[in-house]
Amino acid sequence: MALGLFGRLSRHADRPQADEDAYSVFHALSSLLGHLTPTGLDAGAAWGMNDAGGPSFTEEGRDLCGWFQVSPLNEHVVGLPIPSFTDTCATTLGRFGTLDVEGYEYYLPTSVAGPAGRQIANAENWFSFAPPASRTRVVVSLDSGDASAVVDRRDDVLEQLSRAAPTEEGLDPRATDETAPEFAEAVPWRWWLGHGPPHTVTFSVTLTEWTPLGVGRAVSLISEACRAVGMVDHVGVRVARV
Repeated sequence: MALGLFGRLSRHADRPQADEDAYSVFHALSSLLGHLTPTGLDAGAAWGMNDAGGPSFTEEGRDLCGWFQVSPLNEHVVGLPIPSFTDTCATTLGRFGTLDVEGYEYYLPTSVAGPAGRQIANAENWFSFAPPASRTRVVVSLDSGDASAVVDRRDDVLEQLSRAAPTEEGLDPRATDETAPEFAEAVPWRWWLGHGPPHTVTFSVTLTEWTPLGVGRAVSLISEACRAVGMVDHVGVRVARV
């Protein structure tokens, strides 16, 4: 499982120079929150460390500020820990500077993920309590790379997402001809989906809130929809504010 965060990252002027980087700070925060144990093998942990890059400081609009790769440890039982992963990544970059995220790009192993329905339902009260003004329309692109899975199952995935809308305070997914805004550079794992022309579909979705947890929540629903319709390929998910 991997995530790249795109936008602007302005360095904190009062931070002392140190040898810390995105990997070390993400590792420390993951340990603090109980997502990662020293060995990365504990049954109660959410993920084991793989790699990370950044921080990359920029004042431009859609640059890659940092990226993170982990190995989920219990996804067969409880699904992928997408919200906590997203929030930990964003909080890590926020330790280095002021972060203004314009987009997220994920790599998700749908073929090995277990059902996340209980995890999604248990978090419902958190999002139902969000102020209505925080709702944000975004464009979501699914990319199955060389495989045609997302194109073949587009309508099925959309139907699954539509079923989730009543409990999602109006997720309101729609097929769209819009194209997700291009980011300044590709995430380093894009080639994992293959080297041929990508197979992509695009949805318009209303998020409960434009926060790491809000985005992670919606991407969990998308991952769950892909799993529920029988997709067995890894999928890239791009979420961009428009």
